Amino acid sequence: MRIPLPSGHPINLREFMLRNGYASRYNPLANRLSFVRRLGPSDYPRLHVYIEYDVSGQTYFNLHLDQKPPSYPGVHAHNAEYNGPVVEIEGRRLYQLLQTAVAPQSKPPSVKTSWWPWHRGE
Repeated sequence: MRIPLPSGHPINLREFMLRNGYASRYNPLANRLSFVRRLGPSDYPRLHVYIEYDVSGQTYFNLHLDQKPPSYPGVHAHNAEYNGPVVEIEGRRLYQLLQTAVAPQSKPPSVKTSWWPWHRGE
């Protein structure tokens, strides 16, 4: 599942993922960083996210569900689901969290006070 990020987003994506339940995972063979979120006490099943860019420069999360580890040593193929209820629920969650993170934060109204306390009648 591809989750598009707003263009020109001001957030640090690594910190965003770590704050929202994912652990970073670097694959030295592929020279690639990804993020995983376990769904239970063992390593699998787990949600797996890559940050990718398309040819137009659009940034997006590539989300899938890893059901089990690769079957054979040295083989990268594994049982992954790119859609389905678990992936769709997590995709909606990440999209909503992104919208919240990118939305401008509203500031409380400032109360103008004098730097001179007795000037206010205190």
